[in-house]
Amino acid sequence: AAPLEDPVALGKKIGFAYVSLAADFSHRTPVVFVSHSWSNIFSHLVAAVLANALGRNCYAEVANDLVNRDFQHLVADLKACGTYDQVCWICSFAVNQHSVICAKSSSGGVDSTGVRYEFCTCSTAKHGSGDLCEVDKFNDMITYIWSSVPRLVQAVAVDAKWSIFGRIWCIAELFESYNLALEQRLIL
Repeated sequence: AAPLEDPVALGKKIGFAYVSLAADFSHRTPVVFVSHSWSNIFSHLVAAVLANALGRNCYAEVANDLVNRDFQHLVADLKACGTYDQVCWICSFAVNQHSVICAKSSSGGVDSTGVRYEFCTCSTAKHGSGDLCEVDKFNDMITYIWSSVPRLVQAVAVDAKWSIFGRIWCIAELFESYNLALEQRLIL
């Protein structure tokens, strides 16, 4: 068999899931599975994740702390709750988006705030289905985590427009989590 090509050695740009880079490719099992709509404001998603870790069901106060850059207060509260290093599964960070959705067009696009951006030009192989596809295995992923974490929690980051409840993928996550009898927390 021919040796595998090393894309980096060949000067190719390749993409990874953010969590792989942030965790230095080490494995930590999440204790919270986060459902969210991709149309949610990013700071609201972060605030909802932190609010859940703080045992709150509303993220407005945490969002305000983020806006005011009151990070020391948030860190102290998270440490006091024992959730400072809590691991969460968030698809946009845990799934290698480069293997599916980047490089859709060479002309780029416009984000939700009207800012233009260019699409990624990485050389990562694209897999829209099959064994190497990372986006069509939700049921397998959630069942694996559930079997590894006896008290897995689903945190539902509800966006201001409630669009999460109109997204079929999000509804499927809610349904599967319900079927697994996960504790489901709405973070409003």
